[in-house]
Amino acid sequence: LKGYKKLRLSFVNEGRMSTGYTSYIRKHLTRATFVDITNEIDEFKAVKSPEELERIKVSAHLHDEAMKACAEAIKPGVREFEVTAWGRYKARMLGSEQQFIHIGSSPQGNPVRYSSIHAQNRILQDGDQVVILIEANEAAGYYTHLHRHFCIGSVRDETREHHELAKEAQKFTLDLIKPGAEPMEILKANNEWMESRGFEPETRLYAHGQGYDLVERPSFQVGETMKIQAGMNVAAHPTVSTKLGTGKLCDNYIVTETGLSECLHKFPQEITVV
Repeated sequence: LKGYKKLRLSFVNEGRMSTGYTSYIRKHLTRATFVDITNEIDEFKAVKSPEELERIKVSAHLHDEAMKACAEAIKPGVREFEVTAWGRYKARMLGSEQQFIHIGSSPQGNPVRYSSIHAQNRILQDGDQVVILIEANEAAGYYTHLHRHFCIGSVRDETREHHELAKEAQKFTLDLIKPGAEPMEILKANNEWMESRGFEPETRLYAHGQGYDLVERPSFQVGETMKIQAGMNVAAHPTVSTKLGTGKLCDNYIVTETGLSECLHKFPQEITVV
């Protein structure tokens, strides 16, 4: 490329690249004009074609089936990694090439958090609560993700209360997602809702788009400039947590001209007793 007198180059998402790589190119292509078209590429990725939307629905079905496989493996005496292994196996058999399956467990009456893959060694006990998050692609490479809550034996009142609050929090965000809406304004409204009920505001990425990447724009976080558009595949997963429990849901939806589609996942949102 050094031989070209007029050259326009773009690093897409340069912040994720090695600085040594980009510095070398800038140093040796002194005649080049560098432009940033990351936003334009992100816009292309964010709005899905009809064919892409069909693959995303396939991905949602894969997650339902993988979650069923996990549910069937939950019982006293089983270790956490054994549960996620069955989910990963089911996803692979349905064509997935990459799966992140997170699991957490604890006695009810306590908050519950995910264990990293190398730490999924806790033995499940009667009366435990188990939370599972599946993040996988389907055979064509498209991602969705799904989080569900399980209890072994029965559900305690405080566990159910946290779960119902999580459902309410998710619905609050979903009701605000429609073409033209601004993610930062939705984040602000969500945090006001959280604080009004005594919960900590979200400081993480609690809602975002998905497609060929596990996390795509629009991102519901500070600094996002992309507005919601029809044809986006979005998911919301707000979390409520106290000393007595944790509530969370994660589901995917397609943005329509007037709001959101029905939930793409069919696995019940209620706490599943095993």
